[in-house]
Amino acid sequence: MGRFPALLDLGAPLATRLAFQRELLDYVPLTEPVLRHIDAVGSVSGFTGVELRSLRASDGAESKATFSKVTGRADVWLSVFSSSGAVHFLDAENDLDLGSVSRLAWTVGSAAWGGALNVAAADATNEGGEIVLLGAASNNNWHVDTSATLLRFHHGSAIYFSMAPGGSTTISQRTTDSGLPVQILEQLDVDDTFVNFIGDTAADGTKSISSDTSEDASKFGAYRVEINGTTKWVRVYDDES
Repeated sequence: MGRFPALLDLGAPLATRLAFQRELLDYVPLTEPVLRHIDAVGSVSGFTGVELRSLRASDGAESKATFSKVTGRADVWLSVFSSSGAVHFLDAENDLDLGSVSRLAWTVGSAAWGGALNVAAADATNEGGEIVLLGAASNNNWHVDTSATLLRFHHGSAIYFSMAPGGSTTISQRTTDSGLPVQILEQLDVDDTFVNFIGDTAADGTKSISSDTSEDASKFGAYRVEINGTTKWVRVYDDES
């Protein structure tokens, strides 16, 4: 209010007040200012708040930002509307930055209203939405995205985890000299199992689980595992018998 004393004038609309227009140009020195209208009102849709409205000079396209507070609630609402095109919040590097000096996390939605975070697709063919988790210092940035039908976790052009719509999951060890297994299972419930195989059972090899207890098949070989850090081998056979 100190910079715009014409706002205290409760007469004609701001757009027609020459005093306000001159004050605005003093602080927003644009040759052809985009801002044409500001409404500062006591309520917005029945809620206490203020609404700022901008009309583009070339075609009258409207943009609007609303700040409001619902009676009896602590929340403060910011609503941004554009009648033409998307709404962008950009810093000097054309990035969207959201931050808070007193909160370490952001909440999407509420118990009263519900809510979801929608990340738009990168193109119209295969590349879906993507979230980038920035690594501290020189650590890797992890990307979580969808590509074609897959949910993926990746960095450096290498996919480490992917899941198909039906639930089929792939986990990859992409480093040839890490000295680490692909997957580590830690079971703190010491009297329970590591894995539970659930499927249909048959006496032959036609189902995912066989009840055949014979020992007729030839040994195929073995695969390597670790048990409490010690290497062991699990023997496998050519068929279920």
